[in-house]
Amino acid sequence: MAGSGSGTTHHAGAHARVLYWEELVLSDRKNDGLENRAKGGANQVKGRARNAVGGVTGDSSEQLKGKAQELKGKAQSEIGKIQQNLDDDANRKR
Repeated sequence: MAGSGSGTTHHAGAHARVLYWEELVLSDRKNDGLENRAKGGANQVKGRARNAVGGVTGDSSEQLKGKAQELKGKAQSEIGKIQQNLDDDANRKR
């Protein structure tokens, strides 16, 4: 019966990791959800502009940099949404 109960241990470990990340995200008040959403939106706009300038000037490197910045902004904005949802959930539990 080696390994019996390992599912419970695995589940507990996974739960502990989720709690760790939730605490880490919630405790980082310098990068709260609203701030990340705002910065992410700004990066998206800057990236689109940079991409457009690269297109007009024929600079494919600038276009790629613009697309990368836009994607970074999208990711940052999504992180902000997650942070806000976690904050909302934490506030409801209090």
